[in-house]
Amino acid sequence: MPQRSMQPSPAGWYDDPYEAGKLRYFDGARWTDHVETDNRRSPA
Repeated sequence: MPQRSMQPSPAGWYDDPYEAGKLRYFDGARWTDHVETDNRRSPA
């Protein structure tokens, strides 16, 4: 079976894997210290 290489995720803002409700910037290689509040979701 051929081995499939994983494609790296493009740089951009993603759900923060460390803190719920936040967005963290991924530079294409690693998570950065840049964090923003996730305003995409409306309060319940």
